[in-house]
Amino acid sequence: MEGAGVIIDWNEVWKKRWKWVRENSPHKDMVAFWNDYAPKYYERIKKNRKEREEFAKWVVNTFGLNKESTILEIGPGPGTYTIPFAKLMKKITVVEPSKGMIEVLKKHAEEEGVRNIEIIHKRWEDVSMSDAEPHDLVFASYSLGVPDLKEALEKVNAFAKKGVCIRTSAGKPGWAKVYEKLYPLVYGKEYRGSLGHIVLYNLLFQMGIYANVRIERKDITIEYGSIEEAVEDWAQRLRTEKLEAVKEGLLELLEISDKVRLRYEHRDAIVWWKKW
Repeated sequence: MEGAGVIIDWNEVWKKRWKWVRENSPHKDMVAFWNDYAPKYYERIKKNRKEREEFAKWVVNTFGLNKESTILEIGPGPGTYTIPFAKLMKKITVVEPSKGMIEVLKKHAEEEGVRNIEIIHKRWEDVSMSDAEPHDLVFASYSLGVPDLKEALEKVNAFAKKGVCIRTSAGKPGWAKVYEKLYPLVYGKEYRGSLGHIVLYNLLFQMGIYANVRIERKDITIEYGSIEEAVEDWAQRLRTEKLEAVKEGLLELLEISDKVRLRYEHRDAIVWWKKW
């Protein structure tokens, strides 16, 4: 992209931020984090079932999919969108590196009576065309945390027959306000997180892919049984035992009445394109 004679390499912008995050994040190994956090995350996502089902239907209609279609999903987590998709498709293949998350996904699928999910236990960076055939749609939701985004997107596009749909944050994610409060208290450093969808969109443009963007605004409320439960949750997310530091920051953010609530506003960006 050019401006005033300056050419920005958006993949290099991505690489530099990814390097900083990996060097400074408590989540040096995201696979290990999700191995531990998967059950708790699963319990949380079960509460917004209708919203997830409506999104799956929107994807099916947007890309002209049907009962004979197939989806390749990168980073399915506990089946947040996998299960709704699986009920509308012939088959869904998922790529998931976390063993703990795979176990939760299998449990979720069994509870829902879903049997058309094929699992590839790998990181997306390690997947090759020999691991799976091209699918009608490739879908990823907050799962393209890779060192080389351009390389990952080229592979995504190669696996897609009809199109691609990616969910990420529109600008700074809503939960960043919590990390911005807690990170300096725990680690003595400023928190610098996701760059949001704009780098993804601009990189796609440089790659000759003219994507569509749909923005969804959400008001997020997380309820806890006690302040201690909230502290434990965020200490686990931050991979720290500094409970007093976590508590100090959370007390400035939590709403405490009959229940303990954490609220924030979040915007999702759905970046999608069809292959003509």
